[in-house]
Amino acid sequence: DVAFAVAPVSEQEAGELLDQIQARALLGSFRGEPAVDREALVEVILAIARMAEDHAEIREIDVNPLLIEGAHPVAVDALVAIGEPAKVSTRAPADISRLDSVVAPRSVVVVGASADTSKWGGMLVANLRLGGFPGRLYLVNPKGGTILGLPVHTSVSELPEAPELAVIAVPASLVEQVVDECGRKGVKAVVVVSAGFSEVGPEGRALEDRLVATAERHGMALVGPNCMGVISSHHKLYATGFLLLRPQPGGASMVSQSGNLGTQLLVAAERRKGGVGKFIGVGNEAMIDAVDLINYLRRDPLTTTIVAYMEGFDDGRRLLEVARETTLEKPVVVLRGGMTDYGKKAAASHTGALTSSTAVFEAAARQSGMVVCTDPDEFMDLTFAFSYMPLPPGRRVAVATMGGGWGVLVSDEIARSGLELATLSPEAIADIDQLLPPYWSRSNPVDLVATISPGVPEAVVERLIADNGVDAVLVMGLVGSLSESKRVQEEIERLKRSLGGSKNEVGPSEGYKAEPPEPELSERETAFIHRMAVLMDQYCKPILNISFKPMSQAIFSAGGRYSTFVLPSPLRAVRVLAKMAWYSGYLTRQGRSLRC
Repeated sequence: DVAFAVAPVSEQEAGELLDQIQARALLGSFRGEPAVDREALVEVILAIARMAEDHAEIREIDVNPLLIEGAHPVAVDALVAIGEPAKVSTRAPADISRLDSVVAPRSVVVVGASADTSKWGGMLVANLRLGGFPGRLYLVNPKGGTILGLPVHTSVSELPEAPELAVIAVPASLVEQVVDECGRKGVKAVVVVSAGFSEVGPEGRALEDRLVATAERHGMALVGPNCMGVISSHHKLYATGFLLLRPQPGGASMVSQSGNLGTQLLVAAERRKGGVGKFIGVGNEAMIDAVDLINYLRRDPLTTTIVAYMEGFDDGRRLLEVARETTLEKPVVVLRGGMTDYGKKAAASHTGALTSSTAVFEAAARQSGMVVCTDPDEFMDLTFAFSYMPLPPGRRVAVATMGGGWGVLVSDEIARSGLELATLSPEAIADIDQLLPPYWSRSNPVDLVATISPGVPEAVVERLIADNGVDAVLVMGLVGSLSESKRVQEEIERLKRSLGGSKNEVGPSEGYKAEPPEPELSERETAFIHRMAVLMDQYCKPILNISFKPMSQAIFSAGGRYSTFVLPSPLRAVRVLAKMAWYSGYLTRQGRSLRC
């Protein structure tokens, strides 16, 4: 029964620690004993945190037992262990002013360009060319020739100008030479996708160190090596290898310490029609690491949500400080790898990442306002939720459902997730009485009893979201079911045609077709989806929709500030909403507005 915090600890954070232990009930009035003086206990925690921060030689402080007599703490026994100060990994912040040339270059050169798209140099060229990069694009390969209508230069030196960004896909043994040539030419930034550096051992580490020294000597920004590349969809810069990737523009920007996982997440965003404004694969983080990029994206006006896949970090203190500043302005969602012994070993093998204590990282995330998850599906759900919906002002949830079973399951999950099932006001119940049949549930969850008459579900949802006692609404089963009547009519028409106009009752017609994998939305359904987005814009509260049928598209824009977000599972929706509510509470505790 342990709660962690990273020093320095604020008074508020010390108080929150007391509420995180499972035995917190013992701190209140218990079996006739008066409640413990929380202020006195908080002062003890603050004092111990200051000791640890002020005296690096202290390795351990153990106060046990600690008695609180009235307002006076008494340390019955204590142990303070002294030793050599622990070695703390520190890393100087990179010059993030150079990163503009990485995400918004006016000209790009691909070194190691190829006509073979099975090679990284070939796919980089294809992505940039097919993505419509509007700037000047140069290709370099010693063999020369042309690729996709562009001339191929034999070296960087012979280019007619100094490109702003170089993307390098040559063998590791040649990278240092190419980077030096780029520096002498006047290139401002390089992205090295080539592998074979610190992730493979000491020789690769030495090669990587020389690479960094070369880039620093020329004043260039260096991303990588061993990375997937970079995307800036607002600028039509799609500079990634391996496969075609062109996500549409959006407010979310992604940083990834893993190339293949970052690619999978981008593919998921494309499939679900969610926008990603920027993607930077950091690879081995030789010069610029994930924390530098989070700090850069904090200042980026096109980024509204920062999402990152992280396995480890060199300087945990700097992560904590950067995250504390960033989360006050925009949400930071972290998909965390390397949380177990197995995961830590795997992380070290493919990027050389230094993982941290899971408990300490989770404490740092809680103190700094980062939202953490370990599931890629939940990560993308959170990415879309924070990007396309307003934050809930509280934890009270109203549920509108097409059937009672879903209402039971979602009510259980609301309780497990620390949310509250909102109590509907008598006025709200009276208004909904005028909309639904008399046998509706008359409580929350609101069972619509399959009422899908045009305008009725929309009116029920609006009455719920408008209620002062409701902070968010979950709508289950309407999207995906409103188009069923259209599908039935199409089936009947096919049956009639197969019968040659006969009205005799028969079995399934030869014209029967299975439902397509992606259900076509009816006009009625599209109107409902758009109305949900308008209601979020009007009331500034989130409305999460759960589809009745599987569908790949998740984001539906109505042209306003917010878009309708459709999820495949009510449990996933509740978990996302719980983390949105946690972040809202964090902002409120920090005295910040919810920015609506």
